[in-house]
Amino acid sequence: NLVAHLRERAEAEKTSNVVPVLASRDTPRLARSSVDLVLLVDTWHHLDHRRDYLGLLARALKPGGRVAVVEWKPGPAPVGPKEEDHKVPREQVIREMEATGFRLVAEPVGLPWQYHLQFARPPAAAGNDR
Repeated sequence: NLVAHLRERAEAEKTSNVVPVLASRDTPRLARSSVDLVLLVDTWHHLDHRRDYLGLLARALKPGGRVAVVEWKPGPAPVGPKEEDHKVPREQVIREMEATGFRLVAEPVGLPWQYHLQFARPPAAAGNDR
C-alpha cells in the first residue's frame, strides 16, 4: 500500500524522478547504474543476506549515488516497534555497510526515535558503470 501511495503522490506532485519500487528481502529489484539514491526505512532487520544485498545496491547506484538508512534506535520509545529485534544499533549498520565498501558521508539529525545514516557507494562499484 505504501508503494502505491508513494507512486500516486509522485504523480500528483509531478516528481518524475521519484520511482517507488517494492523490493524483496533478497533483491532490491533495481537495474545496474539506475538510481541516485536508495532509501531504506525501518527494513534493515528484514535483510537476511545483507552483504549480497548491499552488493546489488552498489551496482544499482549511479556515480555519486548514495544509500540512506533510517532505522529505529534501540530502547523504549512511545512509537515504533516494541520488539527489540526490529531495532538495529546504528553502529551495526555502519559496520555492515563499511564491510561491503560503503562509506558513511552524512548523519542528519532531527528524528527523535530513529537515526539517519547516508553512505556513498563503494569505489569498486565505479567499474560497474558500463
